[in-house]
Amino acid sequence: MTQINNQGTVSSDQVPPIPSDDPKTPTPGDPTVTPLTSAPVLSADKAAKLQVDADGNGVPSPGDTLRYTTTIINSGNSAATGVTFNDIPTQTRRWWRAR
Repeated sequence: MTQINNQGTVSSDQVPPIPSDDPKTPTPGDPTVTPLTSAPVLSADKAAKLQVDADGNGVPSPGDTLRYTTTIINSGNSAATGVTFNDIPTQTRRWWRAR
């Protein structure tokens, strides 16, 4: 659907039904046409959580396990098709402690 056409009528015991009018056009008694913009709006949020704290220090450190959670949201007003999410982890990095 690319537009909505809407028209009402008003009447009383004294007058016959009178159609509403779109004031943006010169034609009297025509329906109001509202164009629709339809588009998906995608976003991805990624969070990390310390799942296994091997040394018990409360912060990520060598030997710990992190759990990553990604949430993909479509906040648009239409479906998104063919959506893919790629998450390529970086190579394991060495941890260095300050001396």
